Amino acid sequence: MLQAQIFAAGALGVDTLSRAAQASGAGIFERIAALQPDGRAWMADLYQSFAVGERGLTRASRRRFWEQGAAFSKLARSSLRWWHRFLLSGECFYRRETKPLIVEWTDSSGARCGGCDVNPDVGWVSAWTAEWPKWIRDKYSHGASNYKELRTLLVSLQRQEAAFDADGHCAHFGTVKICFTDNKFVADVLASGASSSSDMGPILRAIRTVCIKLRIRLIVCHVAGKRLVEQGTDGLSRDGGPSPAGEKLLTANWADALAGATPSGVIVDFVSAVFGGGRQIALGGRPLRMGELAGKRWLAFPEPWSASFWGDTAKMAATMDLDTDIVFVIPSRAESQWARSFRRIHKIGFVRAGTSPLWRLSEHESLNFYWLPRYRVRPPSEDRYFWKHAGDASSLHRMAAVLSPSPVATAASRFVRELASVQAAAP
Repeated sequence: MLQAQIFAAGALGVDTLSRAAQASGAGIFERIAALQPDGRAWMADLYQSFAVGERGLTRASRRRFWEQGAAFSKLARSSLRWWHRFLLSGECFYRRETKPLIVEWTDSSGARCGGCDVNPDVGWVSAWTAEWPKWIRDKYSHGASNYKELRTLLVSLQRQEAAFDADGHCAHFGTVKICFTDNKFVADVLASGASSSSDMGPILRAIRTVCIKLRIRLIVCHVAGKRLVEQGTDGLSRDGGPSPAGEKLLTANWADALAGATPSGVIVDFVSAVFGGGRQIALGGRPLRMGELAGKRWLAFPEPWSASFWGDTAKMAATMDLDTDIVFVIPSRAESQWARSFRRIHKIGFVRAGTSPLWRLSEHESLNFYWLPRYRVRPPSEDRYFWKHAGDASSLHRMAAVLSPSPVATAASRFVRELASVQAAAP
């Protein structure tokens, strides 16, 4: 109970808590959205008890809490009271109603930042560009692209917050906002909800605060930098202001940045040569249930927005039937949204865009190949314990000669050979 309370406080990003506690509690604030009203009331009382130190915790619990985390500062207590107000009103919890969609691209350079917003339903497009203040240019003159890219997203949100404070309404209020960035760090820290950097923590909390105030569900997706150049947003962040590329913003093809791979004949033949044939093809538009995947050989092409469901379902299917064998072909788009679900699935290799007939240059992001092989019971001859405790110094050499490589290692080497042959056969 007490540990959960400390993690909940860490989810708010309180500076005085240890970084381990903040990282452990990252994202728990959003998960509370699935709880019942009683759960929301409990969390509200919890944050109030942290803010005033008199409600919700016994004296012994408070003593143990202060021993594990430093005392809250005055600013931290004020921040907790602010969160408590929103918890009571329920405005911070995501509701599953249909919300308007806003698509945004943001980019930053050493001297400027810029962005582009589009409403696919209405069709309006707006673009903005601004110069970094002198103190940012001086303090972060060398590198610090992660800081500037994250702050660019905050600037974009603060523009909408200023319009809301002035008129009581803004175009982004109560929307689902998909933001494309070419900085993977920004997508990762916003997906996890925490950062070990002292410069990034305040920005993350400010972004979260604005999103709750404007009731925005923010989804940040990482894409290749060449896609932003082609789309035109990259020109908005150049030193000379909007460039000719930035003046011609391509907003109609935003869905291409979230599209999955197409099961072309070249890819299917390549997968058959590397992982074996006889596989059923599954498209990402309709994710399959674990009962449909269990005990069969599949070649799946999930889309980035549903890849997390595919990965979790495949692992459960493998526990239902040990003969489950699935190959996933996924582009590196919005990877922070699904990478966690594929941590236990072997990444065999990837193909860069334009380097092979498997994946065109216009796709921009690389194409990844993941494999969940059928379970194989190892024979006693492959038990490394006996080789480890052998008295002979040459046991490692004998082990390398006797033991055959694992199926994953064999597939990885075969992947390299087949990819080289496909590239050599290309005109």
